[in-house]
Amino acid sequence: MDKACELINKIQDFDKNIHQLTEVYEQSNCIMQDIILAATYSEIDLHISQNLQDFLNGVVKTKLNKSQELITKKQKQPKDNSVLETFEQKIANACKNTGTPNLTAKEGLQPPIYNMRVMDS
Repeated sequence: MDKACELINKIQDFDKNIHQLTEVYEQSNCIMQDIILAATYSEIDLHISQNLQDFLNGVVKTKLNKSQELITKKQKQPKDNSVLETFEQKIANACKNTGTPNLTAKEGLQPPIYNMRVMDS
């Protein structure tokens, strides 16, 4: 029974302390191997081993659900000043005038800006 208590403590520490997804994967595999080895060498009964595996799987599932919620929460947050909006404001809207040079005088639009470094022949 001491080995079962030790494994329960490992799972509880895992539940409290591990937050990164890579650590979740590595730690859960290590604890699962410890459970399997303890059952293989008859340090714990098979039904206790199954209960510990179910407990560990529940903890892992909870951690994965939390990280999934955080990811979706970050994706749903409005982007204050995205690159696309900045591009539209500074570049695309300013370049609309270059497509129709005939309308510039009639509608009061600014003439297009040309590259001053290139020499016209």
